[in-house]
Amino acid sequence: MQTILRNVVGAMLVAVAALRTGWPQSTAQEIRLSDIRAQQPPESIYASDPCQRARETPQGSMDFPVYPNTFVPDLKTLLERSDEVILAAHINQVTAISPNGKSTATYQEVRVIHSWKGAHPAGSTPTFGKRGGLVECSPNRGGPLFSAVPRGKFLDGLALDYFVYVLFLRHAQGEETQLVQGLLPAGGEGLQGEFHIYIPHYPSDADKGCRDVLQGTTGSLQDCYSYLRSLTSPVMILYEFDPLAAKYYGKPASGFIEEIQSEADSQESAQQPSLK
Repeated sequence: MQTILRNVVGAMLVAVAALRTGWPQSTAQEIRLSDIRAQQPPESIYASDPCQRARETPQGSMDFPVYPNTFVPDLKTLLERSDEVILAAHINQVTAISPNGKSTATYQEVRVIHSWKGAHPAGSTPTFGKRGGLVECSPNRGGPLFSAVPRGKFLDGLALDYFVYVLFLRHAQGEETQLVQGLLPAGGEGLQGEFHIYIPHYPSDADKGCRDVLQGTTGSLQDCYSYLRSLTSPVMILYEFDPLAAKYYGKPASGFIEEIQSEADSQESAQQPSLK
């Protein structure tokens, strides 16, 4: 009887938490773009506080502070803090008003090419979120816009026609759930843990399988992963204030992926029970 009561109370608490954040109960664990769109139709975004500010001020934007002490100094610690570590291709995205109603959050759906850690195997399509992004505040073309960006310098990158993500993700906790729902980059309060690997613009027989995967058509995930493991194209990092940028920005993808694999193997081995 006590076990039944505990289960009922637990379910009630999850339901209350979902109602308070304005998200349906089914997304308390797994956020989907369709759920976000359903919760926030355009009219809801137009009426939000951020859009009201965009109509009142010429800039229509805000920057939010970055706290260096929330970033990790190395890949080992980033992997330890992550619930999911995946190599993935972009599918779609949507920007919405953040759960606290004060800013924006961008959610991206990806297709997993390879998983080093976590519950999403190759072929699955998780969604992760990050703070900030741009929303339209009017149905009229050229109407007001609201955007939110982290305070600091963005690194210049290439024109990435095709790229894949390496993502270190964890579930939002505590006050973070008022900024982003579901999975978010594992370090820097959601600003550290997203890496891009550039795929050359001109196709070749070697990368055709990866292009098919990126374009959402047929393609072997295993062949794509094998191709990426040998790729010398650079790793891209979004922010100069990320301490990992000094080591990994511009690093060949093959070496970066090999380092992740080695660290993932090491951590998995350390968690295995001793045979002694």
